[in-house]
Amino acid sequence: FGIEEGTLVVVAENGDVAAQRNLGLQLLEDSEDKNDHIRGVFWLEKAAKGGSKSAQEELARYRRGGRDAIN
Repeated sequence: FGIEEGTLVVVAENGDVAAQRNLGLQLLEDSEDKNDHIRGVFWLEKAAKGGSKSAQEELARYRRGGRDAIN
């Protein structure tokens, strides 16, 4: 996503919906760690609740098909 994860976390924590979505996807796509997947879903849910249609779609795909269903 072109942003270091630590920076992305700070931006996401400050309420940026796009950063929340991107962080969620990064955590789901780039890790095999279950805790990262839990964090990824957390951030996708936060972005979806914040109005991100793409986060809503990604979250629905994840819930239907797991990590492999994420774009």
